[in-house]
Amino acid sequence: MRLAGFLILCCLAIQSAFAAESNLTLTVDGVTYSNVTFGTATPSSVSVRHSTGVASIPLEKLSPELQKRFGYDPQKAAASRQEEAKQLELARQQQELARQEAEKRKERVTAAVLQRQEEEQKRQEEQRQEEERQQREWEKAKLFFVKVVQALPEGALVRDGGWDTLFYMRV
Repeated sequence: MRLAGFLILCCLAIQSAFAAESNLTLTVDGVTYSNVTFGTATPSSVSVRHSTGVASIPLEKLSPELQKRFGYDPQKAAASRQEEAKQLELARQQQELARQEAEKRKERVTAAVLQRQEEEQKRQEEQRQEEERQQREWEKAKLFFVKVVQALPEGALVRDGGWDTLFYMRV
């Protein structure tokens, strides 16, 4: 029970500390922020919540009193900005590498799909050619499937086995 009371008291203290700041008006570079509450501070900037949203303000643009409050050091701020720039560049490079890898994967998939399509077309063409070859062989075989009806000196009268047709064949 004592712990719960202590936590409630702490929350009320924090809330009243923020409430004291909520009436604060801050002007930076001609932009006025009203009902300001300060959030996270880095060596180079501080985030603020205000009546119309959230902003990040560089510490060097704040008044000397606020700079002191947030422990502003120009050298630390410059080092922090350089580190942030390095991190942003690293993130940009990683994003570019990821984009290039995605492009390569896309190209590999496209090449594989095209190769499969070509293989399928080739297989279908070979199947068509084989069917045509078999049809030609069948046509040839039908010519030799005849029955001699009558032998003649210059040829023979034969009957086609498949169609039961009589015709003359020279030998």
